[in-house]
Amino acid sequence: MKNSFLLLFFAVLGTAMSHGQNRLLHGNGMEKTALTSLVDFHELIIDLRANVTIHNGGMPKMSIRCDANLMKAISAEVTDQKLLIRVKPGYWIESGSIDITLWVPFLTHLETRGTQTDIGTIEVTTIDTEVFTCKVLAGKVILQGQTNRLFVSSSNHSNQFISGTIDASGLEAQWVDADIRGSNSARVYAVQALHVRLQDQATLKFSGYPSLITKRGKALQTSPDEFGVEPDLTSSESDVLHDASQGSSLSYVTFKVRNNSLRRQNFLIKGPTENGRGFSYGFPMMPFATRSETIPVGTKIFPESGLHLRPLLIVKAEDAGTVIDIFNPAQQ
Repeated sequence: MKNSFLLLFFAVLGTAMSHGQNRLLHGNGMEKTALTSLVDFHELIIDLRANVTIHNGGMPKMSIRCDANLMKAISAEVTDQKLLIRVKPGYWIESGSIDITLWVPFLTHLETRGTQTDIGTIEVTTIDTEVFTCKVLAGKVILQGQTNRLFVSSSNHSNQFISGTIDASGLEAQWVDADIRGSNSARVYAVQALHVRLQDQATLKFSGYPSLITKRGKALQTSPDEFGVEPDLTSSESDVLHDASQGSSLSYVTFKVRNNSLRRQNFLIKGPTENGRGFSYGFPMMPFATRSETIPVGTKIFPESGLHLRPLLIVKAEDAGTVIDIFNPAQQ
């Protein structure tokens, strides 16, 4: 009886622990392909690091080619004519190859998310609808075909570790509404009207010679076929960026950073540029991994979503040629 109780206790404990963290998967290099039919759908949401091709004009079905051990972690469900492709709860795909091909009678809505920090390239061919909507958080999206009205929105403002681009230069649209934020970018083809809203460091390129162009937000036409955002350097910018805006030359150092913690961490680097606008990018690191960087003196390293916090590290000239621990003991 006592042994039975102990077995039950450890079984329950093991289950609780397995649900408390994601199972990390690395592709095993053994390719597998699966083909399945789907119920009718017209909207698609992708929350998975994969290369996806969508063909309009066919019966709904899906082909997946990936590392065999990743197949069990991929979910594809249709609800109310909306197909959601994602990583199943409880899994985290760290590496591996995933290619998905979809056929659909006609697609009207495409959305990408970034729960697992990254999305691959998504290409939609032969679009032919009255209205098409594309919402991109992460990944590269390519749209081809024609539509009367095109709505595109893209923003990584809330998560700078990911980025998204929309290339709709091959999708001829009579009327385009574009809302781009963060550091994301887009290209569109507008025949009659183009409505642009930009924020942060977003950019938009366009073709088609629309007769009506309206601007919202901080959109500024920087060339005959491109919009950007006028720099807004205020006193809230970091001291490093302010110095750069005064025209001071930057001094670069090459060194290595080390994630001296017991778990995987995501970091954000934010530093100066000669034009004063600054740069930023994110990266993950496994426990005790090192990473080589060549960045300007004064660059700061923050924890994920931690720009409101004190930086974990500020790059100094004397860091050149050394290995620097990102965390000091009090920060771990």
